[in-house]
Amino acid sequence: MDDPRFVNDLELAVAALIHDPAEAQIVRGLLEASGVPCILQPASAIEGASRRMGPEMTFGGPQKVMVHAHRLEEAEAVIGSALAGSEDGEAEPGLS
Repeated sequence: MDDPRFVNDLELAVAALIHDPAEAQIVRGLLEASGVPCILQPASAIEGASRRMGPEMTFGGPQKVMVHAHRLEEAEAVIGSALAGSEDGEAEPGLS
C-alpha cells in the first residue's frame, strides 16, 4: 500500500550514532521530552562499536538512537537544536 497515511510504525531509522553511552542517554531524554519516542540499540562492530568485556559489555560502547522512520526528521531537528545550543554553551552536558 503506497498511501502515505498508512505508515508502518514498526519501521525504525537511526537518528544518531553516539559513541558515549551517557551521551546517548541524554539524547534519549531530549527526544522523549520533545515527544519523540526512541530506543537505544548497541551499535555493531561494523558501525564502529568496540567490544568490551565485563559488566559494561551490554550497556557500554556506541549506541544507535532509533526512532520511528516517519519521525526521523523531527528527531534530527531536536538533536540538531541541542548540538547548536552547545556552540552557545547552552546545550545539555555531553552534547559537544
